Amino acid sequence: MIKIINKKFLIMLLISFIYAYLEGGNLPYSIFYGFLCTLIFSLVYLLATIRNVAVDIKFNRDIFTTFEDTEVITVVKNYGILPIPYIEINNKVFYELDKDYKGLVLSLGIDENRRLGVKVKFFTRGIYNFGEIKLHIRDIFSLFNFEKNIKKENIIKVYPKIYSLEKFNSYGEDVLNGMVNEKGNIKEDYSISDMRKYRIGDSLRKINWKVSAKHGELYIKNFDTVTGEKSNVFLNMNKDDYFSGKGKEKEEELIDLCVSLINMMRVRGIKTNLHICNRESKSFYIGTKDDFYELMEYLLIHKSEGERDFSKFIIDNLGKVERGSSIAIMTPKINEKMKDNLISLKRLGYKVMAFYSITNFEDLEKISILKEMDIRCISFNEALG
Repeated sequence: MIKIINKKFLIMLLISFIYAYLEGGNLPYSIFYGFLCTLIFSLVYLLATIRNVAVDIKFNRDIFTTFEDTEVITVVKNYGILPIPYIEINNKVFYELDKDYKGLVLSLGIDENRRLGVKVKFFTRGIYNFGEIKLHIRDIFSLFNFEKNIKKENIIKVYPKIYSLEKFNSYGEDVLNGMVNEKGNIKEDYSISDMRKYRIGDSLRKINWKVSAKHGELYIKNFDTVTGEKSNVFLNMNKDDYFSGKGKEKEEELIDLCVSLINMMRVRGIKTNLHICNRESKSFYIGTKDDFYELMEYLLIHKSEGERDFSKFIIDNLGKVERGSSIAIMTPKINEKMKDNLISLKRLGYKVMAFYSITNFEDLEKISILKEMDIRCISFNEALG
């Protein structure tokens, strides 16, 4: 689409035409023809240049995780024999990722190639198409503006980040035990295949004295080879529960923590029943890598858009969880309603543990009350150490 952007020039052209028409003579018509020739020249120049401009997007890889950053390169090429005085490039995704982004403005010489880098950081998971570009090109006198929408497939996928949780593992064996069902609990009478010999630096609390006495040397519980256990996890993706100054960031932290814990349990042989409270309720049974990848693909596409009350969602889905089993609750914050819900689950005979990402001063008292009732509440920062 071509538009005339210099309104003053049009007014001058109109005035010169009226002046030449009324007065006649060489001078008035010379002025009018001068303006008219400039107008025609600018239009022809623009038409000759726009067909020779190409824009492409380059990046070093197309898969990232949340909170990673990278540089996205916009490549602009002029294949023509005429210089282009003004090109403006606006990328829709850059505006979403960087509030300070104002577009890219440049000029190109004859057969010139320019590479313009923009550093971006992915604060939220999802699919980003950098190929949606709006291009503006002007002629040498800036009388006309050519606007073109470019749509290509230059896609980057941003998945939830999987943390190693090494610091969490160093003190979290009781947490791991609390997240598995009774019939899969880790027994004291381990087989020797679930053990390994004591090494200097291992915690003395890990020593299985019964097995050690039987074999005449120290053996410790090998939590890396736990098999047969199952866990139940409820994930809150209600959009209203994430409303805060850093709602999106805190949402990603909780999602990252959720997939990190589930992945840690999967590696250790613990199978997980995950129940998600979102716009459409969704359940996953995660025991293999393929199951875990399916979950990651779901979280890549689906944001927290649920409207259903999370506490009610938990109660409605308790029929899927055996009485007396362990339940891990993943929720952004521990408010009064969530505190009462966790206490109710405890009184019903379930082993309950909560993970959260938003810490408010008014919620600290509620968390303290829950801990006194043997309901452990672990924040995102605590889990990461």
